[in-house]
Amino acid sequence: MNDLLKRVSKLLGEPVVVDAEGHTAATAEDLAALCWYVADQDPDEELARTAFPHVIAALRAYPKDEEVQKWGYGALAEIAHADKTIEGLADAPPLVLDALQSHDEACVEAAFHAVARLAQAHVAIQTSLGELGACEHVPDALRLSGHAIKAYGCMAVEALAAGSAVHQKKLGDRGSCPLIVDALKDGNVDVERQACLALAALASGCKANHSKLSKGLPSLMEILAKRHHDEYAWLAVSALADNARNQRELGDQDICGMAMRTADAASATARQRALEVMANLAALPCNSKKLGDLGAFRLAVKLARQEPTDEDRQAWSVMLLRNLAENGGNREAMGRDLDLCALLGEQLSRDPAGVAEDYRDNLNSVVRSLATVDANVQRLAFVCGERERRQQVTQERDDAIADGHARLAVQQAAVAKLAEVQQELREAEAREGELAQQAAADRAAAAEVTAVREELQRERQEAQVREGAAAELVEVREELQRERQEAQAAAAQLAAAQQTAATELAEVREELQQAREAEQQAAAAQLAAAQQTAATELAEVREAAAAQLAAAQQTAATELAEVREELQQAREAEQQAAAAQLATAQQTAATELAEVREELQQARDVEQQARKLADVRSQLVDSLRHEMAQAREAATNGQRELIVQQAKFVGQELGQLRREIGGLQGKITELKEAKEGLQGVIGEREREVEGLQVVVNKMRTERKQEKERVSRLADEFSERLLGIKRPRTDP
Repeated sequence: MNDLLKRVSKLLGEPVVVDAEGHTAATAEDLAALCWYVADQDPDEELARTAFPHVIAALRAYPKDEEVQKWGYGALAEIAHADKTIEGLADAPPLVLDALQSHDEACVEAAFHAVARLAQAHVAIQTSLGELGACEHVPDALRLSGHAIKAYGCMAVEALAAGSAVHQKKLGDRGSCPLIVDALKDGNVDVERQACLALAALASGCKANHSKLSKGLPSLMEILAKRHHDEYAWLAVSALADNARNQRELGDQDICGMAMRTADAASATARQRALEVMANLAALPCNSKKLGDLGAFRLAVKLARQEPTDEDRQAWSVMLLRNLAENGGNREAMGRDLDLCALLGEQLSRDPAGVAEDYRDNLNSVVRSLATVDANVQRLAFVCGERERRQQVTQERDDAIADGHARLAVQQAAVAKLAEVQQELREAEAREGELAQQAAADRAAAAEVTAVREELQRERQEAQVREGAAAELVEVREELQRERQEAQAAAAQLAAAQQTAATELAEVREELQQAREAEQQAAAAQLAAAQQTAATELAEVREAAAAQLAAAQQTAATELAEVREELQQAREAEQQAAAAQLATAQQTAATELAEVREELQQARDVEQQARKLADVRSQLVDSLRHEMAQAREAATNGQRELIVQQAKFVGQELGQLRREIGGLQGKITELKEAKEGLQGVIGEREREVEGLQVVVNKMRTERKQEKERVSRLADEFSERLLGIKRPRTDP
């Protein structure tokens, strides 16, 4: 067995190789084993697809080998049953039909099985089999076959006849009907069941076969007597029961009672077939009366309401009720059945769109038939009224739903509108909060301006104190020498700070002016004109101040250079007349005195420039505050945001001014610290001065004269600086 499986696995794993003469590389024994394996294994789709080409090749390569043919057709049947979509399956019918004519019963049995499975696989293959003569070959082979293979023969007939009127006629003309009737008498359960299926397939819709197959009714009754609930037998009876002659014959054999018992107690399939038989039998009045007396209408109502709902079962139940109601003897009893009336009311109240037309016609036919009895009219009227009431309730419910949808849409729109209003209220509250914040910012800006004024006033006072301290330092040469060095650094730092402050202030003012101009373009025309005028005047003030400061600095530098030159000439004359031992000291003293004077003058210039710059800044701040006040008075409620933005810009400028003033205060602090350091150096220098006191006494007169001249020059320079007047900036 293991060796067989190995050979089969090896063959399945290799491709099919066929030479020019149709022979394969595999032996007949191996191929027969493969076919047997497939036929015996109930293959899945994968095995079916893999084995199919090997099976076809085996059937073609060894047409005379009985084992290959027998197991090959069996394998082909299983393959067609496992996978109906295999490519090349349509090439199999010629091979199968050849087997029906040239082999023993074992091969014919396998061929019958293959014909049945191929015909069931696809309609195109079923048609191809009929065109190739299967409807003739199958009955002929079945006629010559023994008892053992009748089941597969009937199976082949059923598969060929199913759904094909052409094949039904061909098979009937070829003598299939007597063969099927004969198979019903076989006694073997499998043969009888396959014969019942073949009978139903041949009789369905083919009147020509009815009379021929009706001879099988006694055999069917015998089968039902043995197996009361045999669904295959009931299927065959149902196929023959739509003929009036057969209906009478069946009614005479107590089929009505058997059908009632089966429909009430059998399996679902047998119950359905028995219900179909009763519906067909009831078309005959005598059978209808029998079924009515047996209470078939109650069973029909029960089956129609049985769960789960089955539309086919309901349709046959209503058809049975229609045929029963057409018999006058059943109408009174049917009318008294409340369940029947309720069923009619339920089914008639269904939506017509979801009910088949024949089904609804049968319901109406039942109502019309029952209404011919006076006692039933009231009940039927109630049923119809109930139906109308249900329809009205349904309509009212639909109207209420539509009205509810409309109200829901209105409510949704109202909710959306309410949400919008709430959002607007929240935005208004947010804007109100912003306006409050802006007002607070305005008040803070005003407070900052006041603080800046106070700081500027304190700086003026400190500057006056520094001027007094500088005058005292002039009297002490040693202190002047130290102060000269520190003043140089301070002057450079102040000059750089002045330049940086002027540049930054100009940039801030320019940016503020640009922002103000952009906002003024969107604001009222009067505000734009006022801001433009203010910007122009501020630019003129800056230019004039810068020009005057530059001119004053240039003049002061020139005069200081002249003073240095004169002092140098005087020192040189005194040094030539002095003693040789004092020459070096005099030269040093003269040089130091000149440098001290120069540094003192530079310090004074820087302080004066700082005071002037502070005054200019104060004036600018006052001008900006005046402009803000005018803009605030001229602006409307819709321009508050512009005013707030201007206040923010003013606050930024004031912050920049405070930072600049802080830088100047830091430099002044550094000068004070330097002064304290100078006092320590003064003591050391005093001892050096004692040796030079004689020379100093001689030079004191000259120093007084030079001091007066320097003081005069400083006063003139101060008058020039203080004489600069800022142009009027009122808009």
